[in-house]
Amino acid sequence: RVARWKHRMARFNVRVLAGQPPIDAKRNRLTAEGHVVEKMSMTFPSATAPLLASIVIPCFNYGRFVREAVESALRQTVRSLEVIVVDDGSIDPATRDVIDQLEQWPRVRVLRQDNSCLPSARNTGIAHAHGEYICCLDADDTLEPTYIELAVAVMETDRGVGFAYSWVRLFEDESGVWQTRVFDFV
Repeated sequence: RVARWKHRMARFNVRVLAGQPPIDAKRNRLTAEGHVVEKMSMTFPSATAPLLASIVIPCFNYGRFVREAVESALRQTVRSLEVIVVDDGSIDPATRDVIDQLEQWPRVRVLRQDNSCLPSARNTGIAHAHGEYICCLDADDTLEPTYIELAVAVMETDRGVGFAYSWVRLFEDESGVWQTRVFDFV
């Protein structure tokens, strides 16, 4: 499976970069629309990034979990953020009720779309995000209160860092810490 994934990513990288200049992570970034812009043009706060962070939570029939995910996002020590819940065409009435309730919460935006699968729901949320930084959170996961603060600190300390992630604490059926590996694009 890993070899297939690496092969697909290699094809993807060639397609994405064909005809485009390479992105210099210290000076450039991609906008939600896929345009290369200078990092300084998206410095928080600005017209293009009025919030420090956007937390995107795609949800399909995960009503029993999504409220806890949103609550953990809103408990962040960084206050200049928004939470975007993307309802990916949920058909479960309980999930739809929970999402209707979340729509009334401050700093939470709900977007709805026909079921298009997880990557599409994430991309929809990212395209509508107003934050300088984007955090993708699954509907059945939670964040520690300082996660955004620490991730932003890492990226601001070294502008050459394009993204940050952490180890994962397992809960409920399993317990312990999953030590994620160093990310490799290739």
